[in-house]
Amino acid sequence: MLLTVGLLAGLYAVFIGVLLTVNAGLLTIIVVMGLFMLGQLFFSDR
Repeated sequence: MLLTVGLLAGLYAVFIGVLLTVNAGLLTIIVVMGLFMLGQLFFSDR
């Protein structure tokens, strides 16, 4: 479980880095990360 959380955090950090590299705005980054987190919640096994 800890490995999964760590890998997801790393993946999110890479995506944030890519968005920062292409000069995306702060609002765009927040929206994209929010959508990723909602997708993670929706597709998780509960």
